[in-house]
Amino acid sequence: MEINELYTNSDHENRGDDTYAFLKYRLTLAWLNDYQKDPKDKKLRLLNIGCGAGDFNVLAQKAGYLVDGIEPNRVALNIAKQKSTSDSRLESVSVFDFESPAKYDVIVMHDVLEHIDDDYDAIKKVRSLMVNHAESVFILSVPAHMALFGFHDEQIGHFRRYNKKNLKQVVAPYFDIRKIRYIALLGIPAVLYFSKWKRIPYPVNESGLKRSIFDYVCHLEERIHFGIGSSLILMCTPNSNHVGS
Repeated sequence: MEINELYTNSDHENRGDDTYAFLKYRLTLAWLNDYQKDPKDKKLRLLNIGCGAGDFNVLAQKAGYLVDGIEPNRVALNIAKQKSTSDSRLESVSVFDFESPAKYDVIVMHDVLEHIDDDYDAIKKVRSLMVNHAESVFILSVPAHMALFGFHDEQIGHFRRYNKKNLKQVVAPYFDIRKIRYIALLGIPAVLYFSKWKRIPYPVNESGLKRSIFDYVCHLEERIHFGIGSSLILMCTPNSNHVGS
């Protein structure tokens, strides 16, 4: 899949002002907190696959996790290194090339799977990197609905968008699904307008009433599940099959 590097780098550089991205990050930490509690006391290790510019790394470190990250885009990884603590391991590798002597209690994969041609094999690799115990958790988010596939997906190198059924099919051989929901209700009209109809980049650093409404609804979605959205987020735990790589 051909990637527009300038477009992709701009997307990484502006992620810190992306309310939608931080909705995913806050939901991820809320789900982890409900499932695990007190990660610092347990010294839980978290791997952020496709960590981008490192904004989630910072939030997870503040929550008490020992965070490592991998990101093949060097521009994004350099930004992440500036934000992360000195004890974080950050590498410019893909999930398939990453090796770790220790396993992880938590693995997070925000908007990465859609970039990988063989998504089944990627999930198998994730499973091989995880500790096999009751508190192990894997959380991933992906763009939803192939009908929304458009300019943004093409520029950034997406192979597909998902629905609940096919995302569950990819994950189920290696994990038991605990939670799954659509998010980003207002992402649907935004994708339709900018990516499908106008075929232009999403606006960045925008202010005004439209931005205020979008931000408000994103914060509201932390408490209310509208049942539809432009993305999916899923939490699962390792099953008894396929232990190891």
